[in-house]
Amino acid sequence: MIASDAPFLTTILALAASFLGLAIIVQVIQELYKYLAGTKAVAYRKSLEDALGPWAAAVSRPGALPDLRVRGALQFRRLRPRGLVIPLQREQLVPALERTAPVLVQQGIDCLAREVQFQAGLPQAASPSWRAYLREIGDAERGSRSYWTALEICEFLASWHHVWKRPRERGKDQPERAGQLTPPGNLNASQLQEAFRSRFTPEVDRAAAALPQVNENFEYQYRRRNTRLTATIAFLLALLCNLPFDELYRKARETDPATAVAMAEKVLELYHARQELGAGQDSVVLRNLEIAGNVAAETLKAERSKMYVDYLISWPFVQNLFRQGWLEILKYLLGCAVTAVFVAFGAPLWNDVASALLRLQKGSPKAGGTLKESGNG
Repeated sequence: MIASDAPFLTTILALAASFLGLAIIVQVIQELYKYLAGTKAVAYRKSLEDALGPWAAAVSRPGALPDLRVRGALQFRRLRPRGLVIPLQREQLVPALERTAPVLVQQGIDCLAREVQFQAGLPQAASPSWRAYLREIGDAERGSRSYWTALEICEFLASWHHVWKRPRERGKDQPERAGQLTPPGNLNASQLQEAFRSRFTPEVDRAAAALPQVNENFEYQYRRRNTRLTATIAFLLALLCNLPFDELYRKARETDPATAVAMAEKVLELYHARQELGAGQDSVVLRNLEIAGNVAAETLKAERSKMYVDYLISWPFVQNLFRQGWLEILKYLLGCAVTAVFVAFGAPLWNDVASALLRLQKGSPKAGGTLKESGNG
C-alpha cells in the first residue's frame, strides 16, 4: 500500500485530474463545433471525392440528394443527411449518382424500373409508360440539349429489337428529329434494364461496388480529423489560458494530497455526469456547457484560487514572455504543445488513470469504484 502523502503519487494524481478536466472541456468545445458546423458531412464528402474524383461534386450538388440534405445550425448550404446516419448506403448513393446522368437517361432508368415491376418477372408487351418514353425520345429536336443523347439511346434500343425509323436526311444535314421507336412485341424489361444501366451509367455500379471501402476510408479519415481537431483545440486552450506542461506540473507539485483527492473526485464525478448525457442530442448542449464550466472551475485554478480565465483579460504572462525574449516564447509554445499532446490522448484514458491513482492515493483498491468507459468524441 502506498502512503497517502506520497509526494510523487499526489503530483501524478493532480496532473491526471488536470488532463481529464482539460480533455472534458476540449470534448465539449469540439462537439459544439461539430454540432454547429456539420463536420461529419464535410468529411464524408471529402471521402467521396477521394474515391469518385470530380464526379462527387455532382452528387453534393443541390437536387442530387433532395431527401437527404438539410442545413446545419451555421450552414447556408445543405450538406448533412436528414433522418439517416452517414455514411450513405447503396440504396441512397445509387439513385443520387443516377441523378447526375442526362435527363433522358434518368427517365429511361425510372421507366425501366416501373416496367420491371409491371412485368413481375414475365416478359410481355411494353406498357403505355414505356411507349410514351419512346415517343419522347423520338421527338427530340436537332439542336436541343437532349438530341445527341436521344440518338445514342435510339441506337442502343435498336440493338434490343426496337424498330427505329429515322426521318430522311436533307442533304448533308442531320434529321430534324431523332426518329420513331417501336418496341418489340415481347419485351424483357429485366435484361433491358441491366443492359441500359451498363451502357449509360457504368460508373454507378463501379462506385456502388467501391462504397464499402469508401465508408471504411471515411471512418479512418474522420477519426484522424477528430484527433487533429482535439489537439488543435487543446493547444489553443493551453495557449490562451497559460497552461504549458511545466506550469501544470508546478501546480501539481504544490498541491497537497487532500486537495488532489478532492479535485480528482470532483472531475471524475463530472466526467460520469457528462457520459450519462449521451451524444448527438440537441437537448444536452446546454448541460454539456454547464458541466464544462464546472470542470473549468475545478481544473483551471491559479494561485490564491484565481481563475486562469482572468489571464484572458490582462494576459500578464504574455507581457512577461515578451520581456524575457524569444527563447522563452518558444519554450512556452513547446510546453503548450506538450499539454495538447497529453490532452489528445482523450478523456477515457485519463479517466482510467485518475481512477487508478485515486484508489492508490486513498490506500484502498475499491475506494474509487468501477468507472465507466466511453469513446472519445
